[in-house]
Parts: sequence; C-alpha cells; structure tokens
Amino acid sequence: MRKVHQVFHMNTTKEIQDNLTFLNADQNNVVAYTLNGKAVSDNWERVAVIFNANDTAAAVTLPDDGWDIVVNEEKAGVDVLAEVSGNQVQVPAYAYYVLVKKAPKATLQVSYRTHVQNEGWQPYVTDGMMSGTKGKGLRLEGIEILLNNNTIGGNVEYRTHVQNQGWQKWVRDDAMSGTKGKSLRLESIQIRLVKK
Repeated sequence: MRKVHQVFHMNTTKEIQDNLTFLNADQNNVVAYTLNGKAVSDNWERVAVIFNANDTAAAVTLPDDGWDIVVNEEKAGVDVLAEVSGNQVQVPAYAYYVLVKKAPKATLQVSYRTHVQNEGWQPYVTDGMMSGTKGKGLRLEGIEILLNNNTIGGNVEYRTHVQNQGWQKWVRDDAMSGTKGKSLRLESIQIRLVKK
C-alpha cells in the first residue's frame, strides 16, 4: 500500500500538518485520522486510518458517507474489502482499519474550438457550449475537436464541407478541418466516434 500511494509519503512537517486531520473518537484507546490524498495527487482522494486498542469494538464516525475498507482485522492491501454504509464504521477489538475515498472518475468531455472570420481561433469550449460568434455575420472557417478524459478508448473523427471545395478528408483528435486565411465558410460537418 505504501509503495503505490503517495498519501503515505508526506515528506515535510508542513505537508503532514496541512493534510492530516484527527477525527473525534468518543472512546479512549482509539486513534482516528484522515489524510488528504488529493493534496499530493493520489487517486485515493482521502484516507481514514483508525486504530482500536480496546478489548471491545469501537464505533467511529467518519466525516461523510462513501468510504471503502481496504485494510481490516483480517486482510491488508489496496483492493476494496467492503463498503461502509453511512458514515459510521465498527472497528473490532485490537484492530486497525484503513478506509479510502477514491477520486471520482473523470467524465468524458468533448472540447472544440472554431476559427472565425476576422477573429481567428476562439478558445476551447465543451459539451454543447457555443463556439463562434452570434449576431456578427462572421463565417466559421475551421474547427478542431478533441475528447478529454477519454474513457471510451476511441477517437473522435470529423470532416467539414467547405465552400467551393467540397468535403475535406476525415481528421481526428484536435486536427483542423476546414481552412484558415482563405475566406471560405464551413457549410456542413460530420462527426463520428471510432475505435482505436
């Protein structure tokens, strides 16, 4: 676990002070704290470590819901052994638990930008936002499209129909389709997702 997770390798006092928070354990002989994995770019966004030195089980309240147990009284590792329902966990006598909250999986986004007459390339926008201009009477001349957080394992391909030139060749993944500096408008676009 220590080998693969940066959250257990904080090197300075400041890192530890900034990223370790003790939990309020209502029983003696129980030590519980959380580590901020996000601050050190660990995919375990938060980690809770609980030590119970009592001869009876201890109930510990976690900061919120959605924790997975990766170390319990029987097994230690990086695989999920159990999910905690709610925000309270029972730690058996003379045991320690390590629980994790993984960073949420990034969702696929489609980003794109257009080349506009007299204005050039516009900034990238995502997922249905408008690219280009509105009410200015300026033509779109080119487009670039890419996938962010590509969870589908494929590519985006696209081609444009350009004034006086017809259909362009298919391009993919942030390549330009259309023209720039030729004063020709885009008349149509085709977009498809393809397997790698």
